[in-house]
Amino acid sequence: MKGEIEIRNFIIDNNEIDVSTAYRDIEIIKALLGNIKSASKDWHRFRFNAMIDQSYEIAIAKQDPRALAMIIREYAKNNLLHIPDSQNIPWDQIIPQLIQPTEDPTVIGLKRDPNVRQRAKELLDKYTSDIAENTIAVYLEDVNQDEADGSEGE
Repeated sequence: MKGEIEIRNFIIDNNEIDVSTAYRDIEIIKALLGNIKSASKDWHRFRFNAMIDQSYEIAIAKQDPRALAMIIREYAKNNLLHIPDSQNIPWDQIIPQLIQPTEDPTVIGLKRDPNVRQRAKELLDKYTSDIAENTIAVYLEDVNQDEADGSEGE
């Protein structure tokens, strides 16, 4: 099993990206593959829960309250239901970032082009005229379905 640093180095070496992008890629990989190290443990938890379900059904059928209590206790213990969730996200304290749209390219480090609107108009005219020159007019006709199938004279 490769460690996170080995994976990071492999991504950086083979894709010519920076470290922060490599770590973002690792997070995506983890989301897609899950935690492979805990897969075996998760499988055994799944199997245990399936056996608990079967035991519960048998205890209900036999009306055995002592067995039911033991099954419920083991189920809660196996699924760590006695431990509170560790991630309490304070949603009410999260303040969204204020984003103000702008046409100023200097905000992202680009130079301002004083003729940008003229250049945009020239490019638009150029490419729309190219499209107009290479466009073929197509007209629709109503077609009888039988004619389209070739079954008109049958």
